Amino acid sequence: MKNIRYDFLTKSNIVFAKKRENRPNNFEDTVKKPLKIYREDCPFCPGNEDESMDEVVEFKNNFGIRIINNKYPVVSIDEEDNYGHHYVVIEDSNHNGDEKTITQERFFQVLRAYKVAINNIKKDEKIKYVQIFKNCKRGGGASLEHPHSQIIALDHIPKKYLELCGETCDVCEEREKEENDNLRIVARNNHFIAYAPFASVNAYQIRIALLEHKGSLLDLEGEVLISLAEIYENVMSKLRRVLEDFPYNLGFYSLEDENFHFFLDIYPRKISLGGFELSSGMLINSKLPEDVASEINKL
Repeated sequence: MKNIRYDFLTKSNIVFAKKRENRPNNFEDTVKKPLKIYREDCPFCPGNEDESMDEVVEFKNNFGIRIINNKYPVVSIDEEDNYGHHYVVIEDSNHNGDEKTITQERFFQVLRAYKVAINNIKKDEKIKYVQIFKNCKRGGGASLEHPHSQIIALDHIPKKYLELCGETCDVCEEREKEENDNLRIVARNNHFIAYAPFASVNAYQIRIALLEHKGSLLDLEGEVLISLAEIYENVMSKLRRVLEDFPYNLGFYSLEDENFHFFLDIYPRKISLGGFELSSGMLINSKLPEDVASEINKL
């Protein structure tokens, strides 16, 4: 089995080094205290709305989900050279809402909130691309504990996405290969398949791909959206059983283009990037995706 694999979706070389999984670690783990349901100094907790931005669009739900402007935006409609919108989606009224696996019902409502936010952004004709992502916990790059995700909308489409809009679909080809190999699949339902990609960029990365070729989250309605919430809860529950309480990043790959194929990636962040990765552009993964799938499927 080759030690270097190429990811056709991200155009990255991944070095697999299983021996590095057994490296010694003499850093002391800090004791994690359970989070409270409410925190007085949290701008996302109910009652502290004055500390955050106003809601940009109303979204009725039972979880306290709110869509607001980011107080510290990456882009702005007031900057011509850095034009765009930057939203925060507060996913739960409870400050400690991420301490347990997100339920199917809550994630379904979060998905609905994303669609409401995107449709609001689409009123701006300058916008060409919308990115949904989540940084969970400090190890995942989050600055606040309260459950939240973000949406950044740009006036141009990143090159990475344009490369995924070819005449042949890389996601369809990858999905078919995963189904034929049947070595890295961890979950599936009527509309989605979840697997550890052949060239996973980090240990325990899981990709959830739509079985049907559709490009945008906005294309997903009714039973399909419910299926996405169901398989996401399934995968996150399994990862939590293996990794316990772990930081992660979540990225949605969505584009309103008939040549694009919708999927999302879950990136557990147990290990930070080192000097080799940052300087060489190559990523090191200490866990083969086949081993990840085997470990998860034994649960």
